[in-house]
Amino acid sequence: PGCLGAELLGQGDWYSAPLPLLEGGHSQYMGAEVPFDLGTLLAIEFAAMAGVESLRGGADAEKRIYPGGAFDPMGMASDEKKVKEI
Repeated sequence: PGCLGAELLGQGDWYSAPLPLLEGGHSQYMGAEVPFDLGTLLAIEFAAMAGVESLRGGADAEKRIYPGGAFDPMGMASDEKKVKEI
């Protein structure tokens, strides 16, 4: 549900969510206690993001994994537009 869902359901707000972690306690998500401390959560997030980014931006162009191709909603990456830009 994300931060908006939790806020709409009355489970707290996004700006006070990390306060229990900073005070040495445990955080809650949707009323359930999260059993990790701040260091563990940071390590999990770092490992997950490092893995995803290594797959997304690999050195070999054939092995790169993108979620949906290049982001070009207005067609500005076409060769015709590149020449007009110059």
